[in-house]
Amino acid sequence: GRWLCLATFWPGVIWYLYYKLEVEEDLRRSRGLGIGGYVVIVPFSIGLAAGVFGEFAYGALEGGMLDSPFSCAFYAAFAWIYLNQWFLYNKVNQLFEEEGRPAPLDPFGLFVPGWNFVTGIRQIHFTAEYWARQQGRVLPRDGFAELFPFAKKPTLSLLELATTPSLWFNLGSLLD
Repeated sequence: GRWLCLATFWPGVIWYLYYKLEVEEDLRRSRGLGIGGYVVIVPFSIGLAAGVFGEFAYGALEGGMLDSPFSCAFYAAFAWIYLNQWFLYNKVNQLFEEEGRPAPLDPFGLFVPGWNFVTGIRQIHFTAEYWARQQGRVLPRDGFAELFPFAKKPTLSLLELATTPSLWFNLGSLLD
């Protein structure tokens, strides 16, 4: 089981880092927002690698956060990426508000397990929607957002998601 987790974890991390790099670089280049993807992902990648190395070599993550340089680097990396996710969610909201649209993302979603994932999915959809509008294109059909309607709802609260089953899953979208 451990090797299966390791085999599936790393492709996800690589995809996430690539996506994070691209979205942060796009916002910096085109709108002057943020510090850019490389400044966001390089410290995170170094801290993550240090923590993983420290764990395999010394069991460094089995103690407290401040027990070794490896665990400090590891936990600091996650603090760094969370901080930058906060900024990213606010940047996406700013783009929508500048167009007179409601802010689609809840930055506080970072602090609620599960809601963090929902907010991240929504950030991907709404960033793509924004760039399509900027380029004068119509956003192609988003199969994921059709299947999981919460992803494309213009605004969404945790309470609304929890109490509105129609936002959870749209089986009908599989038949389209």
